Amino acid sequence: MRNLVFLVVLFFFSCAYTLTIPESELNKRIQESFPVKKEIYLSKVVLDNPKLKLIGKNEGEVIFDLDVIPPIGKEIKGKVDAVGSFKFDPKTKTLYLVDLETKRVTLNGKTFLTKDTGELLSLIFKGILNQIPVYRFEGQKAKLIKNVEIEKGKVVVKLGV
Repeated sequence: MRNLVFLVVLFFFSCAYTLTIPESELNKRIQESFPVKKEIYLSKVVLDNPKLKLIGKNEGEVIFDLDVIPPIGKEIKGKVDAVGSFKFDPKTKTLYLVDLETKRVTLNGKTFLTKDTGELLSLIFKGILNQIPVYRFEGQKAKLIKNVEIEKGKVVVKLGV
C-alpha cells in the first residue's frame, strides 16, 4: 500500500504538459509596448511597428521602423533587422529578446553595414529593446512554468507541478 501511495505521489509531481504560444500572439503582445520614444545624444529616437519572427533554438529576429530626429538637420527614417536570443526571467515570468545584433539597417533608403551604424544601434538595443517584454506569462499557469523553449514559429512552455 505504501508503494502505491508513493507511486501516485510521484506520478502527480512528475506530471507535466506543454502549451504553445504562436508567433502571431507574440506579435500582438509586443505591439502593446510600441511606439517607444527615447532621447539619445540630444536626438529623439522613435521605434515603431515591430515584427517578431521566431527562428528557433532560442533565437528570434525583430524588424522595426526607426525614426531619428536630430536637434539639427534632417529626420532619418529607417528600418532595422536584428537577431537576438530569448531570455526568460523566472521571477517576473517574462520573456525578453536580448543580445541583439543587427543584420541589416536601412536609413533614408540606403542600406548600411553594421559597423557604420553600430554605436547608435547598440545604444538603442541596450537602452530600449532589452527592456521591452516580448511576452509576460500571467495567471495560475505562470506559477507552473518549468521551462520555456523557442521553436520555429512558436514558444513552447513546459508546465508541471
